[in-house]
Formats: sequence, C-alpha cells, structure tokens
Amino acid sequence: MHKAFRYILLLLGLMLFPMQLDAQEQEKPGHSMSGRGRFYRIDRGPVQFLLRNRAELRLTAEQVVKLQEIDRQMEEKNQPYVTQLVQMRRQLPQLPRGREPTAEQREAFEAQMRAAEPLLKKIHENNAVSMRQVGDVLSEDQKQRIPVLLANERRLDGRRDQSRRESDDRN
Repeated sequence: MHKAFRYILLLLGLMLFPMQLDAQEQEKPGHSMSGRGRFYRIDRGPVQFLLRNRAELRLTAEQVVKLQEIDRQMEEKNQPYVTQLVQMRRQLPQLPRGREPTAEQREAFEAQMRAAEPLLKKIHENNAVSMRQVGDVLSEDQKQRIPVLLANERRLDGRRDQSRRESDDRN
C-alpha cells in the first residue's frame, strides 16, 4: 500500500479516536447530552468517516458493504479496550470550571494516562489492520480524495470550536 495513504489513514484514525470515547459516554442510558457533550460529533472511527463521506468518495454499494464489515470487525476488536478507557475516564475527578487541578489530581491523571497507553496501543494496532483492509477496498482516485475530506472536516471542527468558545464566553 502507498506509504502516504497509510500515513493519512493513521492520522484519520488518531483524529477520530477521542470522539469514539465521547460517543461511548453519550450513548449510555440515562445520559443527557447537556453541557459540552452535546457538541461532540458521535463518530466511531476512521471507517465511519469514510462511510459518512460516501457520496464525496463515490463509493459503490459493494464498497459500502465491505467497509461496513471492516468497521464492524474493528469495533468488535476494540470494544473491550474502549470500555476500559471509558471506565478509567469516569474515575477521574471532575473539577469545577476555571479551577486548577491540585498536584494530587494531576498525579492521578498522569497515572491514568500511563495505564491507558497499552489500551491505546492495542486500539491503534487494530485500527491499522483495518485501515490496511480499507486500502484494498478503495480505488486510487478515492484514496486521493481523503486528504481533502480530512482538511474540510478539520476546518469545520475549527469553526465549531470557535463558536463553542464564543458561546462559553457569553455564559
């Protein structure tokens, strides 16, 4: 597979992973989407990004089916790790807005980050395997369109972030 394409897919996977955790938290029963959570885009990973942009990529019905299967397998492999990460995240103390964490809270956070590294590595490895499979499904023309779609996504996210900051400043 073309080295630049692998790099793009890796960046895509890493870019979308934090949203996967937020989606997990938002999907739990009884969870209201109040506060900042309502601004997060629910996205389960890099293959979902491709599926969401199927029209722009001009995916065929056969490609969509193959990508959906790759996505299902990737999600199945990653689910135990994502669940553990979500549990770890819930254990972190919540600070009131505008307050600095204490040294103890910072230390706890850093310890959790170190504990999360092996889980993130496993997810990264599973995503890399899935992205290699995706590379076999997409045409060269479709692969060339991905960087443009990523750039558009980042630009939109930047606008959302700016709007959110302005909204937070007003409140």
